[in-house]
Amino acid sequence: MGSAIGAGAYVEGVGTSLLIILVLVGLRPLERGLLLRRRKVSATVRVQRDLRFDVIEDILRGNGLHIFSRRTFEHESDRAFELELIGTSKQVDTAIDELRRRPDVISLSVD
Repeated sequence: MGSAIGAGAYVEGVGTSLLIILVLVGLRPLERGLLLRRRKVSATVRVQRDLRFDVIEDILRGNGLHIFSRRTFEHESDRAFELELIGTSKQVDTAIDELRRRPDVISLSVD
């Protein structure tokens, strides 16, 4: 686009700009729909041994997520929760960010 304008092909440059704008505006509803679609994700949260699941559960439910299943694994130095969560992409991302900011969460992975 910039090259076309620089080379003096103003009609082609403006046409390309308009085409890009139309495509981006047309894709916006599709993007919104994908972000609002509910999905099931698997997550593993490793926490310090003294952190109870209630704290994790409050964060997840507070962000609108449903906990479909949970398994707990006790280790010598930490505790791991394997979770299946149901919610929108935005809800999952917000909850993950909140959990990652906690100092008692050692690691977090989402599939």
